[in-house]
Amino acid sequence: MKATLELDGRSVGMKGYVQEVLGNVVLGVVRTMKGVPDDWDEAVVRIERD
Repeated sequence: MKATLELDGRSVGMKGYVQEVLGNVVLGVVRTMKGVPDDWDEAVVRIERD
């Protein structure tokens, strides 16, 4: 699994452990959602602060 992070369009480097943690958090959320197929290849999450 590969996870990437951008803040205001700038890529933020992450070590393997941080990528794993971030990826597993997103995977855990997606797996609990009803109606989401198991055979997806990529998930994109966009968070905008108010």
